[in-house]
Amino acid sequence: MAFVECFRASGFAARLLRAPQLEDALAELVAAQEAATAAQLMAEMDGFVDARTAEYFMRESGCLPP
Repeated sequence: MAFVECFRASGFAARLLRAPQLEDALAELVAAQEAATAAQLMAEMDGFVDARTAEYFMRESGCLPP
C-alpha cells in the first residue's frame, strides 16, 4: 500500500497514464525500474514507510550490513 500511495502522490503514475501510447508508458516504467536502487526507493518512500520497515528492506536488499 505504501508503494502505491507514494508513487500516486509523486505524480509518476499520472504521468504514465498521460503517455500518448501504452508502449511509451511501459518504456518509461521499465527505464525507471532499471535505473532505481533500493536506497533511492527508500528515500522516495520516506514518510510512507515506517523507519523500521525501511531498515529491514534495506538490510535484506544488501544495502545495509546484517
